Amino acid sequence: MGSLLKHPIVPMVVALSNALADNLATLGVHCRRVDNGHEEDLRPHDVALDSHYEFRFGTMTTAYNCS
Repeated sequence: MGSLLKHPIVPMVVALSNALADNLATLGVHCRRVDNGHEEDLRPHDVALDSHYEFRFGTMTTAYNCS
């Protein structure tokens, strides 16, 4: 009998950085996650200058839509 090889899931990291030219500008980020037909709203986030909004996921079937 053969054995199934199990590949470890490597977590993926997505980071959205605020590098806007206006030093007082705040970057508004709103992301949604879709995985196997299930959609999850990650809510809006404000990202200050020189900061970033980061999230991780561990499946290759996950899609994120950010605006």
